[in-house]
Amino acid sequence: MNNKDFLGHTLTLLVFGVILILLKNEISEAWAMSLEFLVGIMLVYLGITTIFSWEKMHQHDHSGRTTYLKSMFVGIVHGLAGSAAMVLLTMSTIDSVWQGAIYFIIFGVGTCVGMLLFTTILSIPFDTSTSSIKVNHSLIRLTGVVSVVFGIYYMYNLGVNDELFTVWVNNVYYLHGILESETL
Repeated sequence: MNNKDFLGHTLTLLVFGVILILLKNEISEAWAMSLEFLVGIMLVYLGITTIFSWEKMHQHDHSGRTTYLKSMFVGIVHGLAGSAAMVLLTMSTIDSVWQGAIYFIIFGVGTCVGMLLFTTILSIPFDTSTSSIKVNHSLIRLTGVVSVVFGIYYMYNLGVNDELFTVWVNNVYYLHGILESETL
């Protein structure tokens, strides 16, 4: 976690939340689950890049552009996935768009502080293992594997158990004129 991830998360939550409040609209359950599915894809991608990053540990990109874009992407996906629930909760309790915007900003900052503290605690084993390259590389690969496994589990749970794949198939049929009711 870094400030680009925080910025991407909070700005995305703020922008999409305010747009939905202004339009007096909400994200359907199918869209919300689809955005959550995107989080699963992101977890698999990040896990795979982490597993194979150990080969490039000593090659540093001093421009920071790749890291910046990757962090912003993580934050944007995280913010989009969280927008649905936040908008639903906020719309039922606010009287104006300004109240909603302030709520999203406070929530975003609080979430970022929480993520920062959690990430700091999780980084302790990595920092303490830097003296042993073998242990450090093993920890890095392990986190990559855990990310891939959890991402696949998350996508499976959304797709199969929560029937997101069925919703997608029905929407394809609907778009081709086979079904008569809209699901998404």
